[in-house]
Amino acid sequence: MTSKQAIWRVIGDALSEEILTGAFGPDGILPADTEVAKRFGVSRLTARKALASLQNKGLIRILHGKGAFVEHDIIQYRILRRETLLQNMLGDDGQPRRQLLSNRVEKASPEIADRLNILAGANVLVVDLLGFVGNRPLAISRSFLDAQRYGKFVEAMGEQADIERALLAYGIKSVKPTGVTMFARMPTSEEATLLDQSIARPVVQKECADLDDDGPIRYHVACYAADRIKFTFDGGNSRDSH
Repeated sequence: MTSKQAIWRVIGDALSEEILTGAFGPDGILPADTEVAKRFGVSRLTARKALASLQNKGLIRILHGKGAFVEHDIIQYRILRRETLLQNMLGDDGQPRRQLLSNRVEKASPEIADRLNILAGANVLVVDLLGFVGNRPLAISRSFLDAQRYGKFVEAMGEQADIERALLAYGIKSVKPTGVTMFARMPTSEEATLLDQSIARPVVQKECADLDDDGPIRYHVACYAADRIKFTFDGGNSRDSH
């Protein structure tokens, strides 16, 4: 260490090198700040500053009460294709999957009715899903569908919460996304918990409607852990569900 270099930077550099060489194993669990402090002979405050610097660089994520974890490869997601974790995730070795959080029927608000081209107050099916790649939660999504047309959609998804399976059950082989809107925001406490991230880290919200030749199929809103995903815009307009 040189006299011009802060101790926490030296510690951060040492830990960064260990992260890049895979020293923390496949689970990527870093030692607690008390262990870092003991190892380098510094205070816990200095150890925490070193760990915070790694989080600011995107190398780790710190979860209150759980510890610090190495951030693995960022998942790539293709835009202007079918809105689905299973088909739009690119270049990831993990197995994408979904978990059904809840489903219910409610009255369509004027905004949702306009998106689905139905009357305000008509019944809509609301489906909430949590998407994973490997064991990492990546996205929370909420889909709105015309309950009269898609009343058995949840049953058609099956135990794996497979949206493609449900679409095929209704004879839908391709869709055309429209009105894609994206913006960054801070998560709610519930979203941060579901995504297993700090409430101080942003999410990216994506809103979109899927259409087929007969009109709107579903309107959906999803929020993604911003530091775990990279969106790629593609010129394609539709995609087969096979």
